[in-house]
Amino acid sequence: MALASIRCESHKGLRLIIMLASWVIWKERNARIFNQKESTTTRVFRIFREDLACWMMAGAKHISLLAGQI
Repeated sequence: MALASIRCESHKGLRLIIMLASWVIWKERNARIFNQKESTTTRVFRIFREDLACWMMAGAKHISLLAGQI
């Protein structure tokens, strides 16, 4: 789905979700490189969903429009 075809509110939420996913992947990368610890894909996705829930509780706007799809 092209970003241009998404409503403005959803577009903002999608950008936040992409930022969060990048952050979670970056933290996993650092854990593998610097701590020699690997998480499974399932665990990384669980961490992403938990962080997403925290962001929504902290008041991140526009995420709830898309969070039900994850």
